Amino acid sequence: MTNDLFADFLHADAQGLRVDAKRAATALVNSVSTQDDKIAWTLANLERLQTNGASRIRHEIYEGIVFPALKARFECGDPEASYQLGRTWQNFISKPCFTEELGWYSAEDFYRIAYQKEPGSLRYERALLERLLEKLAYLFHEWPAGILIDHRQWRDEIISLREDIDFASSIDRSSDHAEALSEWAIMTDQYRDRLDKRDGSS
Repeated sequence: MTNDLFADFLHADAQGLRVDAKRAATALVNSVSTQDDKIAWTLANLERLQTNGASRIRHEIYEGIVFPALKARFECGDPEASYQLGRTWQNFISKPCFTEELGWYSAEDFYRIAYQKEPGSLRYERALLERLLEKLAYLFHEWPAGILIDHRQWRDEIISLREDIDFASSIDRSSDHAEALSEWAIMTDQYRDRLDKRDGSS
């Protein structure tokens, strides 16, 4: 029954049949009622769900099945739940109720937790590296005007930034991003010197 409902949803969603997709998603959620069933369904099917233009999976399914399952496994220390919470982060921040239940985490936080629990996982490592690179590219995109940090506590921010760059370099095993990471490290040092000079503490 549940498999049939999921197949109905996937078909309607793929065809862009919004009314039918909503009806099928609601029926699917209602059919997966127990916590154990939600966990089993999520483990089996989450990665089959397509994301929309906002990088979110269907909200009824996330709210009714996926989030309760991932929350339960995350609170048990499951690294896969941490990884999947990072992967569905746009859903996680879409409603205050999710962060109120679990606490505030960034996608990077979820990926870092997964990686720390299972550092041998290339999936977790790649996800964390990609997120770090996205963040760093954004922070440096106004260079040479500056780096997008909190200037009220710039010394701590610079230290944290260098730690992120060094860590990203350590997990960039193929060295595909070595040039960018090296440039960001140099920019960080230059910006630290610039701010030191500005504050008269050099």
